[in-house]
Amino acid sequence: DSVYPLGARRGSTVSLTLHGANLQEDRIDVQIPSDAPSEFVHRLDLETDEIEPVILDIDDLPEYLEEEVSSADSTPKLELLPAVFNGRISQPGESDVWHFEAEAGAEFTFEVFASRLGSPLDSLLTVLDRSGKELASSDDISGGQTDASATVKFPEAGTYAVRIQDRLATRGGAEYTYRLKATAHPAEPDFRLRLPETALSIERGKEAKLKIAAERLGWFHESIDLSFEGLPAGVTAGETRIAAYKNEAEVVFKAGDEATIQTTRV
Repeated sequence: DSVYPLGARRGSTVSLTLHGANLQEDRIDVQIPSDAPSEFVHRLDLETDEIEPVILDIDDLPEYLEEEVSSADSTPKLELLPAVFNGRISQPGESDVWHFEAEAGAEFTFEVFASRLGSPLDSLLTVLDRSGKELASSDDISGGQTDASATVKFPEAGTYAVRIQDRLATRGGAEYTYRLKATAHPAEPDFRLRLPETALSIERGKEAKLKIAAERLGWFHESIDLSFEGLPAGVTAGETRIAAYKNEAEVVFKAGDEATIQTTRV
């Protein structure tokens, strides 16, 4: 049903904790290639073809797991930025607090990756100073996107904290996982593509539409050219570009009257 953590660093080996019914094992090690894409697809070898592949979020930043940074004497352990913090809201009403040092004038963007990676977490993000004063908070990035994001410029050097919790105090569990990325602002220009569905059916002689969303990072505003590999014979894709300053495109796939009836991974 879910894995933890939801991602890893390129070139590392990540130990995934598995959650679900009838599992023969609950932990596996996955080697992440040094050239892995930002969305790395891993197929679990669990002696069944009925399990969807795991899609892991991949980055080059240092990775921290909440269970590895807990301090035995309850003293907050300070982490270095930029970094990726991995955690779970395991119980209803729980909140995770990560502590870090920041220089005066430093500006960082804190972004939660949860619902985008299949987690049910509806994140609420809050950045605090040493006294607990709120510097910034965020609920939803935009309509329909329940992940949170906030950019903070720190007024002075010192210890700060960022808190993650579910918007509803009644929710929590092993599957309420997240990745919190803290990156210097402004971020390098880049983008990610998102698909709202994983399968598309087209009848012979007809067409089907697929929306593809672009998540633009930093100051990237240019057009994005799309290409599709592995399309069945007789199936073509229409407009394959996300226009500059636009965040999505609708691609029309057409199947000819003689297109082969088959299932193909594209």
